[in-house]
Amino acid sequence: MSAPLPGFVYFDPYFKFHDGGSSPKLFVVLCDSAMDEELSLITTTTSQPKNSTAYGCELENYPPCFFLPNNDSELDKDTWITLHELYEYSQKNLEKMKKIASLSFDQTIDLLNCGAQSLYLANWQTSSMRREAEQLSKVK
Repeated sequence: MSAPLPGFVYFDPYFKFHDGGSSPKLFVVLCDSAMDEELSLITTTTSQPKNSTAYGCELENYPPCFFLPNNDSELDKDTWITLHELYEYSQKNLEKMKKIASLSFDQTIDLLNCGAQSLYLANWQTSSMRREAEQLSKVK
């Protein structure tokens, strides 16, 4: 399997939430963790309608999210990428998982810039996303 990159979407049939619960979940790799170079910061998705259905950043409501319409991505449903609670995943474990989709380069940059503005995340998390968006923008 390939190394996990920002914008890669994976499926975990036993995703563990911070509250101890678990359920099948799609999640998106955002960037490397500033706390440990062996970890990636990820966030979950939902197809349950949130806020608006216009492409992009939605920070005004709770939970803040980034909306991807199904006709604008590799995902088969409208998808809200949540931006209020991030997780750290071992890059080695991600490398063993099957990638099911990936966001476009521009969508990944838009998502990272959106997440970097979320008021619900720690400063080190928003800084990590901001730094990743800046690095990707330079490559573009």
